[in-house]
Amino acid sequence: MVGLHLASPGMANLKLKLLGEVQVVRGGQKLELPPSKKTRALLAYLAVTAKQQRREHLCELLWEIPDDPRGSLRWSLSKIRRLVDDDNQQRIKADRNVVALDTQDLMIDTQELAALARSDLTSVDCDRLIDAVRELSGQFLEGLELADFHEFSSWCLAEREQVERNRLLLLKAVTERLVGEPERRLEFARELVTLRPYDKANRVQLIQLLNDCGRGAEAKQQVEQGSRMLQEVGEDTVALHQAFKKKPESSQTSHTTLEATKSKAAASFAGNSAIQAQQSLLGRERELELIGSCWKEVQDKRVARCLLFRGEPGIGKSSLLDHAYQLARANTASI
Repeated sequence: MVGLHLASPGMANLKLKLLGEVQVVRGGQKLELPPSKKTRALLAYLAVTAKQQRREHLCELLWEIPDDPRGSLRWSLSKIRRLVDDDNQQRIKADRNVVALDTQDLMIDTQELAALARSDLTSVDCDRLIDAVRELSGQFLEGLELADFHEFSSWCLAEREQVERNRLLLLKAVTERLVGEPERRLEFARELVTLRPYDKANRVQLIQLLNDCGRGAEAKQQVEQGSRMLQEVGEDTVALHQAFKKKPESSQTSHTTLEATKSKAAASFAGNSAIQAQQSLLGRERELELIGSCWKEVQDKRVARCLLFRGEPGIGKSSLLDHAYQLARANTASI
């Protein structure tokens, strides 16, 4: 079983967060970072590369010649030492030629994300996987762009792309695990579209889920936005419009069965609540009638009955179940 945190319990409780704004957390307390962007960038670079770096290379990476780069590097290292060193261990290893950060007992969120993405995600508990997706979020080194330093910018961009690829793996794993639970799945389907807005399959999935959750207006917006973007890159938009027009369950009635007794008296018994439900569940008249019939038999004969909803994932079983629940509630049933 793969957990969220990969450091062993005996290691120092020092965590470096590089997703979103850079943070150093010791014992659950966020430490105050130096205001210098270059100092935070240096800390991140040493942590992610996790190997010795020549002082000359670090100077070229983050400082310009007129700025006394060696003096600036020494100043930044002194600030980083105050954050990561303690009485038991000095994590900054430096001499006249090279500098390194000892990361063996550091908890670094990008490393946690990468390790989880490389693991067998099917063996990870679904709730723990969801927690990881939510916790390990944010852009790599958000707000730490150093446009004038091209080598650092190129390195940062490459790391951001790798983080994004790792998050995509986790998000796809979560959406696969939540098939049949459109409301829970929706959160992660939205993020997939945010990360890959030109991916047609992700957009189609989101449109279908919005329809399943009764959010037709938002689904229509996704069709319009996705169509504009796909047309920009010469892609057809047929799949988006088909996903929007495909009403939940309307074309798949034969695949969903309700094991109950049909009765023509169901609609009149259900009253206004059934009429309202039929308006929101177009194409499901037969199923609604069966639900009403079953409930009427329970009331008239004072017997227990069981409804079994069966069918392919995503065709609206949850909506029918919710209708049955609301109908029973409206008639003072004990749920």
